[in-house]
Amino acid sequence: MRKRLIIVLLVLVFTLTGCSSRNIENINIEEALALGITSNTELYNTNNIGYRYYLPRGFIVEEDRDNIQILKSNGVEYFLNIDLVSYYNKTEITRDESTNVYKYLPIYVNNKPGFLEITKNDDYFLVKMVYNYAIIEANVKESEINNSIINMGYILSSIKYNDSIINNKFGEDVLELKESVYKIFGPEKKKDDKKTYAYYLEQYNEYTGEINTKIQDPDVINN
Repeated sequence: MRKRLIIVLLVLVFTLTGCSSRNIENINIEEALALGITSNTELYNTNNIGYRYYLPRGFIVEEDRDNIQILKSNGVEYFLNIDLVSYYNKTEITRDESTNVYKYLPIYVNNKPGFLEITKNDDYFLVKMVYNYAIIEANVKESEINNSIINMGYILSSIKYNDSIINNKFGEDVLELKESVYKIFGPEKKKDDKKTYAYYLEQYNEYTGEINTKIQDPDVINN
């Protein structure tokens, strides 16, 4: 409860004062999370069936397989999974407890729950953020943690779902879809499952279409 209160207070601070990119390395993880998750941008530059979202400048889409995408910025790969089935069912978030957590923070912004989890992996840190019925993760160096958190917050908080398309797409087939989509919510994931989304992306159905590796200027598309 205390950590949630801290995040809410930081949301107010950053909404009023903002934060310059020049001092990102000097802020703490809580401040980086508040800065990214409360961006409230109405811009979008990436569209897919049933949703759209904003990619910060410098990002490209390396691979796009419907609801699973590999993004890249400054040599860092981000694995994004947008779970339309969980959004359709309004499934509650569940989290597997880990004994190797470097940092954990709950998120509750705009009546949407989520969490940030960081685990140490040799010389790198696995940063994972769950929010707005989506998950994004990346392996980064310690010096890149704050920047990755801010970018993740921008992306997840910008996701806008199209209810009419989602309802039409799923309809009565949603139970069947639950079995075919890798879910980020629900009890299926085992505690000893250390596979990342890179692994699940490789296990996804073969993709034969062209991969879009460029995004449009975020300033030319507005809601």
